[in-house]
Amino acid sequence: MVRIRIKNRKEKKFKNKWIMVLFIVIITFYLVAAYYQQYYNIGNNSYQYVDEYGTCYKVQVSTTPSPGAGVFVPTNIAGEWSAFISNYPSGYVSLITSDADSDGYITTSCNVTGTDCWDSNASVYPGQTAWFTSPYVVGNYDYNCSGVYEKLYTETCEADCFGWDGAVPACGASGTYCQDVDCCVHSCSTYVQACH
Repeated sequence: MVRIRIKNRKEKKFKNKWIMVLFIVIITFYLVAAYYQQYYNIGNNSYQYVDEYGTCYKVQVSTTPSPGAGVFVPTNIAGEWSAFISNYPSGYVSLITSDADSDGYITTSCNVTGTDCWDSNASVYPGQTAWFTSPYVVGNYDYNCSGVYEKLYTETCEADCFGWDGAVPACGASGTYCQDVDCCVHSCSTYVQACH
């Protein structure tokens, strides 16, 4: 009787270990599957950024031999995504690089690796130090992808011996900017507020 109980305890411990190992394997599988999307189905006349295994492309579909079916892009494992990139149906699918403006920065549409907030203009990229008096797209002056418009000239004549005569103008707006000669006599000119 005692031997049977000892044997049953050992069998239970052995079963519990295998159940735990199986549980860990299943959880690992689901975590990996959740991180890497298994496939993309891109409809006709549309596009989607596919950012898998450190490689990102804009996959654009025009028309397909079977209208309405779209294009199936397999990405379950790195080899599938790599094979699609090498052998995509070029008759109706375009693979567009994730750095369309060739400024060296990948578009933010690529979720994992992207930092370029406007990939259609090579002057727009993170860390841009130049200043601009016109927007790169209607009303947008965030050339350095910081999320805010930074003005080049922010001083006013009231606060310093140089600066804007009146309120600081908005990005791209004109105003009178004065530079002091002797802190009492100003040399003023019309400037356009530059931003990035």
